[in-house]
Amino acid sequence: MSNYNVQRLDEVTYRINDSLHDTMYLVLGSDKALLIDCGMDQEPLRPLIESLTSLPVEVIFTHGHLDHVGTGNEFDKVYMSKKDHDVYLSNYKAKQLNYKDYDLIHDLDYDTFSLGDREIKIIELAGHTPGSILLADTAYKHVFTGDAIGSGCGVWMQVTFASAIDDYQKALILARDQLLSIGVDHSWTFLGGHYGQEYQSKVSSFNRLDLKLLEDMIVLCDQLLKDEADIEISNATKFLDTPYYASYQKAEMIFTLPQIDCHLIDLNKAKEAMNQYLKQFDINNNRIHLKMVHTYEVMKTSEYIARNENMNILDIRLASLIALLHDIGRFEQLRRFDSFNDSIIDHTTLGLEILFKGNKIRSFIEDDRYDRIIYFAIKNHSLYALQDDLDEKCLKHAKIIRDSDKLDNFRVKNIEMIETLFGISQEKFCNQMVSKNIINDIIEHRLIRKEDRNNELDMWVSYLAFVFDLYYNSSYTWLKDKNYVNLNIDRFDYKRSKLEMKLIKETLNRFLDSVG
Repeated sequence: MSNYNVQRLDEVTYRINDSLHDTMYLVLGSDKALLIDCGMDQEPLRPLIESLTSLPVEVIFTHGHLDHVGTGNEFDKVYMSKKDHDVYLSNYKAKQLNYKDYDLIHDLDYDTFSLGDREIKIIELAGHTPGSILLADTAYKHVFTGDAIGSGCGVWMQVTFASAIDDYQKALILARDQLLSIGVDHSWTFLGGHYGQEYQSKVSSFNRLDLKLLEDMIVLCDQLLKDEADIEISNATKFLDTPYYASYQKAEMIFTLPQIDCHLIDLNKAKEAMNQYLKQFDINNNRIHLKMVHTYEVMKTSEYIARNENMNILDIRLASLIALLHDIGRFEQLRRFDSFNDSIIDHTTLGLEILFKGNKIRSFIEDDRYDRIIYFAIKNHSLYALQDDLDEKCLKHAKIIRDSDKLDNFRVKNIEMIETLFGISQEKFCNQMVSKNIINDIIEHRLIRKEDRNNELDMWVSYLAFVFDLYYNSSYTWLKDKNYVNLNIDRFDYKRSKLEMKLIKETLNRFLDSVG
């Protein structure tokens, strides 16, 4: 007896349920067939599909979760939004099934999928995952929703990689508007990723998926953001934080409190405020331009670290905001002295004065509840060692910004000219010698103190020594993947320190091989 149950919805549409309550859909066209999702049953799916149609079959995953992609390896041409890259790769970590190699999956880089006689409209709806989509068959008035709005008993937003509630609401509004623009109304049939969950709703005995449920979800998001929803602890699966439940008419959601609080950190508004602040500085100055680019690159590495260390969405946003602000003092330092030399004026102290003594911080975030974390993370980002009295939250974010700042320093040192970095010629730099005390620090795997450096080549090596002061495994993974240690060292011909730089390179690589 087969694990699959097949229901014919009309002359061109099949609903297929596996033994694990995962639902797939087979849609037939004149030239080819589209299989929407693949479940995760142990029984092969392809023989069943071939018994239903002789057309060539292509697959679209509505998102990257394991219960929607499990038998994808049986099919030749598979599509998924590449925004679900991390979601999909997490399936390998789960070691559940033999998933299709990610590199063999095609990106959904268009908004329609042709079946020959008609096109299926693809609509993004990030929330449950970053790459979640809807598929609309306008000829037969079907909308295939995957897990983007749930399947009748609530959308799971408490899962790893899910969006913040404010972002989910924006995505819902955009998706609704797109659906309305192609003629979707309340007569259309919405088909979810887990048939039968309509009967498991807490708001009614049968909560049919439809356009109203999507519209109600927008209102529910609004209530959550305004603290107007009745919420209760949920017994649904916990991922990063305690799950809660709330509903509004047909809409139900499982979520976490940090996903709500995220709306207090508006990164787009913060970026606009930073761009406005930077207008007073000379962007034609190479050093100022370097720091502008550095600021936004550190935001990327901070997000990378926080995500890969499985931090919640609120910590990811806060880490990104801290990264945006961490070097704000550099620009004033460069305007006054055109130098990165902190012995003239310390850029971190200057930045904290700009943000907190002048209350500039309110331009970047209106709420003050995260000020302490932002302050101490920035204060500690360039210290030789962390303060030993930081609380757990401050310590976490100080570590993130220290790592991400150091990581981007490797990128900067791989592309910027010596003249921009140090104010001397490359020729002079290459004719310097590495000091013995600096070499000893490298051999002893020590971070190098600023006051121990005697020339610009010592400074160069001190940046390489950042490898000894990273906190997170993901930071080491990033650094190894980029190969920046070797690329940085190999940039120049060290006229008087060839052997010393060779020793430094070997020492750093041995260390990297032992960590992460």
